[in-house]
Amino acid sequence: MDRMRRLFGFRGGLLAAALLLLAGTAMAQTDKTLTTSANPPEGGTVSGAGTYPHNTVVNVSATANPGYTFTGWSGDLTGSVNPTTIRLNANKTVTANFTATPGSVTVTIQPPEAVAAGAQWQLDGGVPQNSGATLNGVAAGPHTVTFTDVPGWIAPSPLLITVAVSANTAVTGTYYAFAAADCTAVGACNRQWITAGANGWFFQTLVSNDGWNALQSGAVGDNEQSVLETTISGPTTISFWWKVSSEAGADALSFSIDGVPQGAISGDVDWAFQTYVLAAGPHVLTWAYAKNGSGAAGADAGWMDQFNVVESDLPTGSVEIDSGAPFTGSTAVSLGLAWDDGDGSGVNRVRFSNNGSTWSPWLPPSPAMPWTLVDGDGLKVVRAQFRDKAGNVSTTYSDYIRLDTTAPTGTIVINGDAATAPNPDALLTLTWDDAGGSGVTRMRFSNDGATWSPWEPVVPDRGWTLVPGSGYRTVRVQFRDRLGNVSDRFSDVIKVVPPLP
Repeated sequence: MDRMRRLFGFRGGLLAAALLLLAGTAMAQTDKTLTTSANPPEGGTVSGAGTYPHNTVVNVSATANPGYTFTGWSGDLTGSVNPTTIRLNANKTVTANFTATPGSVTVTIQPPEAVAAGAQWQLDGGVPQNSGATLNGVAAGPHTVTFTDVPGWIAPSPLLITVAVSANTAVTGTYYAFAAADCTAVGACNRQWITAGANGWFFQTLVSNDGWNALQSGAVGDNEQSVLETTISGPTTISFWWKVSSEAGADALSFSIDGVPQGAISGDVDWAFQTYVLAAGPHVLTWAYAKNGSGAAGADAGWMDQFNVVESDLPTGSVEIDSGAPFTGSTAVSLGLAWDDGDGSGVNRVRFSNNGSTWSPWLPPSPAMPWTLVDGDGLKVVRAQFRDKAGNVSTTYSDYIRLDTTAPTGTIVINGDAATAPNPDALLTLTWDDAGGSGVTRMRFSNDGATWSPWEPVVPDRGWTLVPGSGYRTVRVQFRDRLGNVSDRFSDVIKVVPPLP
């Protein structure tokens, strides 16, 4: 009995093992699945995916889309043979890899004068390229074109471009030359202000912080900017007011020192006060209103007003009455002014006095300003003082002029005051006086008070011809000073008595 049990037990084990082997073989020979994909998905297509009987040899093929190149297989298939085959003795996954065909970039720089001055462009911060150059082998996708700085020119804003596969992307960057900006709008004409851009900053009176005027950025389009610059020497402290009305977070008014950004405002920002400390040496101050690639809001502009330099040096100046004339015949005169504040805050006020104690109000300065002298003939002195925006007042400058509103006086004597004359030929003796005025320079004569000789230089003795015939004869004279004041008529009488035959 034990032997039979052992025999049946052994045979039962063999039967179980056989059954297990048959089951495994059946499972190994079931259908298998091939899964395919493309990397990147837009790079192309792959054929051959599906479910096949066990151990089937499947043809697999990769087809690149336009602008892409097949580079090889990965997953359960390697190499770069295409088309190729794969044996499905298990579920397998195959990926066809594609690479975008590179594009190219061409950049043209305008105007030619900027190119001649050395303007170049760069792609993604690479090696500078000349205008019109083409860079090949540029990967498809986003890139940035920047432009080099050139003295005297404002470079274009960076251009964000998208390079397409197997295509050339061509763009143009336009430089703008700096031109003089109106210094009066910021009240700082003691330094040079320059502007550049599609349209430069300009003087206007509609928007200001001081109630007078301010500089406004010029109109610009997408990816353009309007730039304002000046140069100042440190060490010193500067201040200004600025304002912006723009598309928030996109278009902005910025300020930089020596090309280093210091701050920017965007959106609807009212007048705000700014102050900065400058180290020793020259510094370039730049205000720029720049737009991005799309959109606009508000007035689409920036403003700057009341630029000031904090300093303690006194301004200098000069005053000249009526262009330096020594005399005037009117109390209404014109004052010629000049002033200088060096690299300081800039002169913005002037005042005048006739006596050095009573002064006019502080006034905005102008190269020529009207003034009224004190009445009464004589030497007149006008004094001027200049004040800068930091409150420093200059010493007193002055000029003088002689006021002459009174006509001269004089006398005339015929033939040494003789009572009679034998003929019309007479000698006139003359005197004149202008009582400290501009001085007598001319005289004229008349026999009848209606017809006068031309004005002539004054001399103490002058020959004259009386009216022919006999009888009483009157000679009249008038004197004129340098300012044109004409005297009354002065006269003398003599009787012409011809000799008896």
